[in-house]
Amino acid sequence: MKKTLTIVILCISLVIGNFAINTEVATATDIRTGIIVRPMFTYIDTFNNSFNITAAGKAVMFCFIAVSNADQATVSVYLEKYNNGTWSPVSSWYSSEYETTTSVNASYYVSSGQYRMRTTGSAYNNGTLVELVSYTSYVLTY
Repeated sequence: MKKTLTIVILCISLVIGNFAINTEVATATDIRTGIIVRPMFTYIDTFNNSFNITAAGKAVMFCFIAVSNADQATVSVYLEKYNNGTWSPVSSWYSSEYETTTSVNASYYVSSGQYRMRTTGSAYNNGTLVELVSYTSYVLTY
């Protein structure tokens, strides 16, 4: 009886403990330990993205990548519009540097509709892709 009760209590503790971690965001803090939990990359140090559409219909997109232990960084930015149940390409931008950072800062005037930004960032070492990351923004309506 005591062994069964101990197993039941242990199972309940494990279930409750699993719900204590915030998994809704890419970076979370484990409330039990206070440790910050985030994806870890080997070569990509930073991958920042922003997307906005102004009141005048100007879509503003930004993507930045910083790499280490790699000799080339690339970013691709894709502006897409939602049409008839699918996302269609509107425009795209690309930047590649044989440095540790590169970025794209672009703008494009849009017509009415729903838009999103997709980005990819890559780290290369001696011409070989060593790490890839991607991002898809929230949908904005103009």
